[in-house]
Amino acid sequence: MDISIYPKKELLAKWGEDRKWYEAAAGKPPRCLRCGKPLPPKLSLCALSRYIDVQICPGCGTEEAMLDWDGKALPLWKWHAVLTAGASVAPAEGEARLVPVCGFSEVFEQPRRVVCGHPNGFPMSELCYARADYDGYRWHTTWTRCRELPKDAVLIGEVDGFYDALLALPEFENLHALAKACKSYAELPAAEDRSTYNLFAETPHFYVWLRLITRERDYNLYCHYYYKEPPGEDR
Repeated sequence: MDISIYPKKELLAKWGEDRKWYEAAAGKPPRCLRCGKPLPPKLSLCALSRYIDVQICPGCGTEEAMLDWDGKALPLWKWHAVLTAGASVAPAEGEARLVPVCGFSEVFEQPRRVVCGHPNGFPMSELCYARADYDGYRWHTTWTRCRELPKDAVLIGEVDGFYDALLALPEFENLHALAKACKSYAELPAAEDRSTYNLFAETPHFYVWLRLITRERDYNLYCHYYYKEPPGEDR
């Protein structure tokens, strides 16, 4: 399974087109992807973004440095190029896309299934979740089953395929990379807690919620899987 992170692919593609201007240097220079102001006439005068491999204007380079010093960042989905392009968050065929906005909030309004050892239970459609921590060298994962596992091997493969592809992303290479990715792409639900973030995705049969915690010596990843179809008999 392929996984992309919104709007990383769109910004890289846009910068690939803008960079060509510096080869021809004809007409007006392209605009900064971050703020929308014209870029300097020479590529060497641009600043390299701290969060994605694109060049931005010097003013944005300075602002990124100041925000980074304070542990903050302007998420990429709030960049000028993304807001004005109106790019769709829909994934390509055969691809799962991580986005900062939940498109399946109704899941969290479902009645909850009581599970021994979990006093709050789980939404009725939740199949399972993975809980993982990064020890400085690798990820350690444990799985919790929220209902009977399906007999359909395709569904099990979909769960495993998404999780394997997720940990193979460079953004999950280590805890530092995860923290940087969270500031770049994820939802920060509480302003007072700058260590916990959310990302959301869909696969053919599941909604997926990622709860990401960037603190050391803590569980750093929760990956929840919810059936898209109202759960009936386990397949």
